[in-house]
Amino acid sequence: MRGAVWSLATNIDYSWVLYGKNMYGFAEYYRNGFGSARASGYLAPDTELTERLARGEVYTVGRDYAALGVQVELNPLVNVFATIILNLNDASRFLQLRGVYDWRQDTQFMAGINLPDGERGSEFGGLPSGMPGIWVSPGRSIYARAAYYF
Repeated sequence: MRGAVWSLATNIDYSWVLYGKNMYGFAEYYRNGFGSARASGYLAPDTELTERLARGEVYTVGRDYAALGVQVELNPLVNVFATIILNLNDASRFLQLRGVYDWRQDTQFMAGINLPDGERGSEFGGLPSGMPGIWVSPGRSIYARAAYYF
């Protein structure tokens, strides 16, 4: 068992008006004290991290992350969002872009794209699966959703 372990989540956010558009942005730092500071540690995480992942206590294998995001209100019914999550230990990243259209009072349309990126051997670039030529990573995805609230 290791000594004291520190985990931290901190952020700052701000809203403003630019070119007549409402904007909102944030910056966040997350430290998982149980995570690995090296990509080589992702494949064989220590027992304490594995136990916490299995219990749902932590959700990352890396140690240090930053997230940056912005929302732009194009008009009162249309908002676009961009978020990037950066693994500060292996330089991989995960980009999320989405748009939301409030079509009617009770109906909303959303569409987006998720793009992981990084070198092979990094969290978002892909980790070896143990089988030749097969890498494990978050998938690229495009989605659309319609929601009706009643």
